[in-house]
Amino acid sequence: MTEDEWLLSSDPRDLLAMLDAEFSDRKLRLFATGCCRMNWWHLREYGGHQDFIDALELRTDGLIGEDEFEEVRSGVQRFISRFPIALSVTACGEPDTIHAAHYASIYSAEGGGLPSSYPAHRAKQCDLFREILGNPFRPVAFDPSWRTSTAVAIAKGMYDSRDFSAMPILADALQDAGCEHADILDHCRGPGPHVRGCWVVDLVLGKE
Repeated sequence: MTEDEWLLSSDPRDLLAMLDAEFSDRKLRLFATGCCRMNWWHLREYGGHQDFIDALELRTDGLIGEDEFEEVRSGVQRFISRFPIALSVTACGEPDTIHAAHYASIYSAEGGGLPSSYPAHRAKQCDLFREILGNPFRPVAFDPSWRTSTAVAIAKGMYDSRDFSAMPILADALQDAGCEHADILDHCRGPGPHVRGCWVVDLVLGKE
């Protein structure tokens, strides 16, 4: 895959096939859960599924233990159905994160509407994938001096709340710290989507 193909692809299966890149398990798991959050309103029909996604993200970040996660998982089992949107949720919890990302993407697209809507949904998933993974063809060397208390506080607040409206403010804080990296600043000031796992926010917080 070339850089242009990475930037222009509208099918997440092409991006996921790029297995030679070093995509962390955490990043792939957050992509999988992000695919489900794209259909968040549908998940209200399946009791407990939203709780499962929340718990899976917390476990991915090491904020809850396996016992607590399994308690949430067991509460969801009775709601499992064969509808694609519900299957996308259960796929997120697969041990193999490549499979989790792949099947969550497929089932989420199928659960997002009629077949005619699949291409548009998959294109949005590609935007999500690039939001989380960044551009592997242009890795960014993050200067630790940019990681000021102000920048970290802004990034952590957005990460914890899932409210990324302060991304332009983060850009200002990074610039005040001496960051003039165009990719970082343009991403912060761009339209997004910005989600948990955003490659810039992760750099500020030191997450992989």
